[in-house]
Amino acid sequence: MRHVIDPQRSFSAQNISAIELDPKSRDDIPQVLYGLQDIYTTPGLRERAFTLLAEVIPATSTRDGREGPADASTGRPGMEP
Repeated sequence: MRHVIDPQRSFSAQNISAIELDPKSRDDIPQVLYGLQDIYTTPGLRERAFTLLAEVIPATSTRDGREGPADASTGRPGMEP
């Protein structure tokens, strides 16, 4: 099963809430990253966001022509479980 937050981070992983973004940047990306950082660090917002994402799991098509909902427990092929 997939975990939203991996309880066992690797040594090289940095906590998302500790990442500092440039508040004076004129680019739009830091604003988006501030929003994503806020969603990630606020448990209520994070749960609501992932609940909404779980509701819109797209249909998938396999190589043998079968169609049906994507399997939320496995994720994309080749990704770590």
